[in-house]
Amino acid sequence: MKFVTDAYAVYGRFDIVAFLEGRNEKELLKSFYDATKLEGIISSETLIDLVVNDESKDYGKGYLSV
Repeated sequence: MKFVTDAYAVYGRFDIVAFLEGRNEKELLKSFYDATKLEGIISSETLIDLVVNDESKDYGKGYLSV
């Protein structure tokens, strides 16, 4: 699946964590939609990491940054 950049089997509420990428919002949303329509998918949860401007002087300085 070309939109999946990485995937891991995990324990807990979900069985798999998959990382998807898109060139723009429309492509990313289509990737989410396509992934949730795969056979065997019963439920999913989507978390989006949004990079607005990684060249900004404040990029990576959020309270969760390491």
